[in-house]
Amino acid sequence: MSEENQKNSKGWLIGLGGAAAIGGGVLWWTHDVNVLVIGHHWETHIQIENLGARSQESWCNEMPNDAYNIKRSMKVRETKQIKDGETCTNIKEKQPDGSFKEKHECTPKYRSEPVHDSSCQFDINRWGLARTISKTGDGKTLQWGTFQLKCTGEMFGCERESNRKTKLFLSLKDPENQQIYRCEVPENIWQTTQTNSKLTLKVSNVTGGERCSSISFQ
Repeated sequence: MSEENQKNSKGWLIGLGGAAAIGGGVLWWTHDVNVLVIGHHWETHIQIENLGARSQESWCNEMPNDAYNIKRSMKVRETKQIKDGETCTNIKEKQPDGSFKEKHECTPKYRSEPVHDSSCQFDINRWGLARTISKTGDGKTLQWGTFQLKCTGEMFGCERESNRKTKLFLSLKDPENQQIYRCEVPENIWQTTQTNSKLTLKVSNVTGGERCSSISFQ
């Protein structure tokens, strides 16, 4: 490739990279919209675990003592650097009298060599997520789904309640153009707001999509 073509190619790539950067920035341009709260919504989730066989994998020397149905295989566990010769160059060092003296310098070269070890796939009896009891609704009063555990205790197949999680949402309306937005919000905003509470929301100039993390009180 000629020098002129190389310059043109580099210029084209720089221009393309700049355009991509500008385009990416444009996608994040936003403007503030004043919105009103028109609805509160919620989801509740109760996670139920059961005691059962779980398939796991680990290095055999780290495998739990109560593992069973064990299958072994060799896998690369790490790589080590092995010295593999030297790279040598001649460099010129300027002397006090202005002359130059040639110096021979060498640095070691290394190659990567895989280190194999025994990997084990196995079954093990552990507590793990079995099902989730979910419920959704509107308003500011949360409700939780009902459930019945199959059995309790440390017997195989028995269940226990694990975590309870909530997701809280606001429906928001731009009174100028009647646009409706829906945002998941932190509990403090959800609990503090009432119908017709005034908030500020950032909206994309390009896609019109809401930036829910930007919500703030007016």
